Amino acid sequence: MSFEDLKREVQAGLDGRNNGIPMGFERLNRYIGIRKSMYTLIGGLTGSGKTSFLDDAYVLNPFDWFINQKTPGLKLKIIYRSMERSRTYKYAKWVSRKIFLDQGVIIPVPKLLGWTDKMTPDEHDLFLMYEGYLESMKEVITIMDGPENPIGVSKQIRDHALAMV
Repeated sequence: MSFEDLKREVQAGLDGRNNGIPMGFERLNRYIGIRKSMYTLIGGLTGSGKTSFLDDAYVLNPFDWFINQKTPGLKLKIIYRSMERSRTYKYAKWVSRKIFLDQGVIIPVPKLLGWTDKMTPDEHDLFLMYEGYLESMKEVITIMDGPENPIGVSKQIRDHALAMV
């Protein structure tokens, strides 16, 4: 990198072209975030909340920020690779989270999907209110689910990238 390259990058910052997408964690966003050429590795013990953090910081908070933007031409596309949970489970979890954030009502995923207790009619009505939210989500977020080996994942990503050209 030359000084000229750095000057161009500094000018891009001054012109407001280096902004990132907010993660929803203000203090953390000062150090890491969703920006060009920035990569983040998330690690931790089993059950320590890695996936929940990733979902909030890199999928759901950016999506909620995006749908509330009024900037014409602004686009967001998230490709989510889920090898442990099905697409249905992910959407159920995300809608359950949104209902809690908006309404303060907890409808656990097992209850939402009828694995254990069944939802009450009021809970079901509340769930139905989020159809538009889920449809908007599906326009922005593509979930690739199911177990896959590294070569298969690489092929899916390549195929998706070629389809976007």
